[in-house]
Order: sequence, then structure tokens, then C-alpha cells
Amino acid sequence: MKNKFIKFSLIASSITPAIASCLISCTNYGERDKLKDLIPTDRNVIQQVGDKEQKHTNAIIDQLLNFVFKNNKARLTTYLNQQNDSEYQKEIKAKFIAIAKEFNNENIKNNFEAKENIVNKYYNFYNQNWLFILRNLKNFEGEFVKWVVFPNGSEGGKHSKEYLQHLKEIDTPNNIDFKNNYLKQLKEGDESAELANKKVLYLKKDKALFRLDIDRTLTENPIMNFQNLFWYFPNAKNDNISIPLVSDIVHFAYLHGFQIGFEHFEKDMVVKNKYGEPAYYTLIYKEANNEA
Repeated sequence: MKNKFIKFSLIASSITPAIASCLISCTNYGERDKLKDLIPTDRNVIQQVGDKEQKHTNAIIDQLLNFVFKNNKARLTTYLNQQNDSEYQKEIKAKFIAIAKEFNNENIKNNFEAKENIVNKYYNFYNQNWLFILRNLKNFEGEFVKWVVFPNGSEGGKHSKEYLQHLKEIDTPNNIDFKNNYLKQLKEGDESAELANKKVLYLKKDKALFRLDIDRTLTENPIMNFQNLFWYFPNAKNDNISIPLVSDIVHFAYLHGFQIGFEHFEKDMVVKNKYGEPAYYTLIYKEANNEA
């Protein structure tokens, strides 16, 4: 096991279309109408971008379904029929709303330990309905549960006193308002190489990272573990969060307890790469807040 990380160069690429403008003087109204037909409207451009992002999102979801169901078409069909059934969707929406009201009860407003207990209490429900959730992220909002802190490692690694004190002094971050259902990236984590019969996947949306465990991958019936505690970087300067960097930190600090992992957490991820402090968030259905 190497005691040093491979350093990653974070290359963010964006495609910005160049739009040339010109002033045209035209006295012939018919010619003006022809010119209008040649100019794409903003709505059409937005639609094209949306179509591309939706196709990318569908491809990611298809990958997840393939990981979980492999070639078992009967099992896949049963699950899809359940998740697509309108009556079933009404039932789970009502359940999501009830959970949200419990989570946002005024009696536990600032009791984050109680909120985490609620998240754990409904793990099976969220896990069973992971497909519905990913297809409908814009109907959920992310709510803060706690800051990401790893336990002291078996190899002597631990967070610095300064960082732990810093977390006590900073403000609780705001909720996340997901504007759409688009997913950005799905990538396997380095941890998978050392975990028998399991695959660890990182799913990115904006500044959020969902860590998905798929157990029993060597069998014909793998099992999805969808954790409703996900990483979010509320103070990140942009959404170019590197999955390999986060995966390596989890690998070295959390799984192995090496001090170098904790140092990369605090110095590289938080400060150098300007991600800021990662926090654990949970998904809460929006309609419950609208009813309040």
C-alpha cells in the first residue's frame, strides 16, 4: 500500500458558444421575417442543452440498473413496474411527506443527532426507492445533518484539533434546492479494489456526491445500498468536485486510517482545491414544506 496519493490535475472544461451580433438595417419587412427564421431562439438553445443533459442522466441511471440487475430481466421488470406504477408513487410520496414532517419537527429543529436517527430509521425505505428518488431529485431538497468527520484511524490518523474547532465555529449551511433532475457523473471509487464482492460508486450532481454501495456483485442478484446521507460542499467555489480525489481520501483516511489521508482531507480538499468543508446532507421531500 502506497503511503502517498497520486496527485490529480483537476481539469475543468466548459464549452461556451460564441455568439456574434450584428446590426442590420432592413426596410423590407419580408426580409426581416426571413432573418428571424435563421436566428435560433433562447428557448430552442435551452431545449437542446436540456435534451443532451437528460440523455446523459438516462445513461447514468441505465448503468446503475445494469449494475444491480445484470441480465436478470424478470427481476428488473418487476422493479421497474413497481417504481413506475402511479398508485405506488402516490403511496411513497405520502410516505416521503410524512418523513419530511418528522424531520422538520420544531422540537428537534437544532437537534442534529435526532435528525440523523430519523435518516437511519428510514434507510430501507429510501434504499428501496432509489430509482424514484434519482428520477425526481428536483422534488427533494438537501438538508444539513452534520459535518463530515472521520473517526480516528487504526493507523494513528486523525483530524487536527484546529479543523475540529473550526467546524464548531462556522455557521450551519443552507439547504440545497435542486433545480432539475440532471446527473453529472458516475464513477467507481478506488475502494472497490479492496472490497470483496462489492462495488463502490460515486454519483455527482452539482456540488453533491452520493456514495452508492452495491453488494454481492459476484452473484446474479446484487443489492443496491443507497445511503440517504450524501456529501455536499456548500462553500465550494464551483461544482468541479473531483471524484478520484474524494475517493482517495475516503480510501486512505476512512478505510485505512492513515494520517496522510486526513491531511489531504483538510489541506488539499478543503483548502488547496477550494472545495470547503464537506457536510452530510439528507434528501427531504419538498411538498411537506409547501404544506406547512
